[in-house]
Amino acid sequence: MRTIPVKMPRVGRAACLLASSALVVAACGGGGDDTAATSSTGAAGRTTVTEEAATTTTGPPVAAYRDHGHYEVGVRTFDLADGNSVEVWYPAADGSTDGVPKDVYSLASWLPEALRAQVPEGTDGYEQDAYRDVEADPGGPFPLVLFSHGYASFRDQSTFLTTHLASWGWWSPLRIIRVAAS
Repeated sequence: MRTIPVKMPRVGRAACLLASSALVVAACGGGGDDTAATSSTGAAGRTTVTEEAATTTTGPPVAAYRDHGHYEVGVRTFDLADGNSVEVWYPAADGSTDGVPKDVYSLASWLPEALRAQVPEGTDGYEQDAYRDVEADPGGPFPLVLFSHGYASFRDQSTFLTTHLASWGWWSPLRIIRVAAS
């Protein structure tokens, strides 16, 4: 393989060298101190590199929506004409949850009768981060996300997700389809 030399104009070499130097200073400099390298071009076409106080934060970036949102969450079950129902998690109105206990659900309620009897007394109450039948926030508009728990699952297994979405202002309905045992 033959290499063909390319002649760069003198100004081009200087600019590349200066840009490379500025990148190296920016990438390698700072080692935890509060300074950052910057460059500027003066009137005579000369570039100077200076250090200025940096306003950066330390630590990894925080993911948006990682923490609980600013709404309390309501949950309500609506019965449908076809015999099924829809469970809806929604942003609750300010003050509507005051003095109201959080909703508690039972996983045993999803078991067949024979298995339900085998669940020890007092071991099946799970509190979700939502308040049953409280007033919905009148603000909005609020976005809607349709959630499906998937085959062979049940709505209560995903309250960690549906309540979290509602805490950020999302309405999260979930259709409950009860299948009769054959």
